[in-house]
Amino acid sequence: WLDQDGCAGSVFERLSITGGRTTGIKNGGGVYMSQDCTIRDCDIYGNKCSPGNDTSGAFGNGVWLKSGTLDGCRIFNNKPDEGQTYSFAGGVNIGGGSPVIKNCLIYGNHANGRAGGVVVNGKASCKIYNCTITGNSVDQSTESAASGFEVFGIDDFGMMENTIIVGNIDNGTNSKSWGGSRSDGRFSNEFRNCVFHHKAYGFDPITASA
Repeated sequence: WLDQDGCAGSVFERLSITGGRTTGIKNGGGVYMSQDCTIRDCDIYGNKCSPGNDTSGAFGNGVWLKSGTLDGCRIFNNKPDEGQTYSFAGGVNIGGGSPVIKNCLIYGNHANGRAGGVVVNGKASCKIYNCTITGNSVDQSTESAASGFEVFGIDDFGMMENTIIVGNIDNGTNSKSWGGSRSDGRFSNEFRNCVFHHKAYGFDPITASA
């Protein structure tokens, strides 16, 4: 488990970050990043959140991110801990701030609440570009959710460019669950040269290809 609090300006490169399991806290099974650091060319996989006795929610089984940069990383096979009944983001949870995710492959992650791939659930001005988000899954039967990319409870998150969101899997039974992407509101941000495959709910078709 990599906690980057107090590590502003640091660069972590060519690491395998695996086997992380938070206990008693809710954020970031593999990486917790709230400082302006860089994680480059790393594999982040096989991590999980376990927030102790509070099974109501965990955020970012792979990564919890509010600042800094993920560059050229593979984020895969992260999932909720056993007994965790509701989780945000199997892969990456963006909790606000101005983080950057670029040149990353986010695949094969799982959540049982909101988005197996990436969730933005704090007002942010993040940038996501040159990424592929694929093969992620979500289980949700009581609320609408998306398996690939979701913006939850806010109208703005930043911008996305040259990013592909395809082949994500909705395992839920709710009629408003989505295999691709979902937002809770209309955005004032920009989507440039992005592809969303499966249903993309809440995205403006002028600025995003659905």
